[in-house]
Amino acid sequence: MRCGFDDDSYSRCDLPENLRRRGCKEDGLNFPKNKLIEVEAKPLSDAGDAGEIVQVNPQKLFLQMRPGEPTRVQLNIRQAEDFPVDLYYVMDLSQSMANDLDSLKGLGDKLAKVMKNITKDFR
Repeated sequence: MRCGFDDDSYSRCDLPENLRRRGCKEDGLNFPKNKLIEVEAKPLSDAGDAGEIVQVNPQKLFLQMRPGEPTRVQLNIRQAEDFPVDLYYVMDLSQSMANDLDSLKGLGDKLAKVMKNITKDFR
């Protein structure tokens, strides 16, 4: 046995330093770390690029995470010049959201005016 747990008062699930202190050998420890792999990371498009426009990098990630363990993912974003923008509101339409719905209705016109400064193709 790589880790001798003769005393039932100790848990086998613990931090590596605690398990080492109790006599576990290094090859008997299993403590996986979070893993982040960029699967697809095309470079961001520049103004005037033709063909496929890339506005977010990376495009595909593989994440393997431990429960409760945070992981940082860095996204690079560049808005393509005059790129079409579709805006959708997704909202719970129950009565408890009535005030928020009224606010969104008022902001919709303002947002449309601002978006016209960013792109000519806005819906």
